[in-house]
Amino acid sequence: MNRFLQSISTLAATACAALLLAACAAVSASPATTLLDVEWRLIELEGQAVEAGGRRAAHLILSSDGRVAGSGGCNRLLGSYRLEGEKLSFGQLAGTRMACLQGMEQERILFDALAKVTRWRTEDGRLALFDEAGTVRARFARADEAAGNAYEGPGWSGSEVVYRCAGAAPLQVTYVNLKGGDAFAVLLHEGRQHLMQSRVAASGVRYVDVNEERGLRWYTKGGEGFLNALAADHTASERSLLGDCRAVGRGG
Repeated sequence: MNRFLQSISTLAATACAALLLAACAAVSASPATTLLDVEWRLIELEGQAVEAGGRRAAHLILSSDGRVAGSGGCNRLLGSYRLEGEKLSFGQLAGTRMACLQGMEQERILFDALAKVTRWRTEDGRLALFDEAGTVRARFARADEAAGNAYEGPGWSGSEVVYRCAGAAPLQVTYVNLKGGDAFAVLLHEGRQHLMQSRVAASGVRYVDVNEERGLRWYTKGGEGFLNALAADHTASERSLLGDCRAVGRGG
């Protein structure tokens, strides 16, 4: 682990103490910031580890309008869900009817597991889905975490992802998830580290620089992202710094 990653535990603890003391003591954060409009990639199904990579990685996206979309690993899935606090249930899920050389059995098991889900919880930044008996049916990780190196420490988990952006050098981002449900990104841009906190976004995740004078905004959805900055006149408008950023692998 390089020096950049060795500083993550300290950064997370500092952010927790200075910005989110109350939130760190919470059992669960608001679903709007931790569950919805995030691409969750399947990493465990019925107690068995699942490979989260590949073009057809099994995943779910629960939109704020009550719809769920994603992939079972072969076919696309669509449907609805009902969310009340920690209670979560899925309506009848529909899927396309393609035949794949691999993944069909896993997909069938996933559909069956989702039909039994009654509750959700985030654990160290990962999504766990439970049935009525309290058994974990499936676990998911954010797509950006699944694409990079994963690390854990006391009270936090994180991952390091490298993005390639149009016309720019590779961008290194480390994501930090606190046990209370809050999320941060440590972004290295033009030789300077930026500690950014997640905020509610219309789609995907928006990270805001905790130093408002810098005014950076990092937006991600799935394995893609873009970096903006607030205009110098301090209006709500933003100017683009980096665009068409795509996760290409793990940080070094």
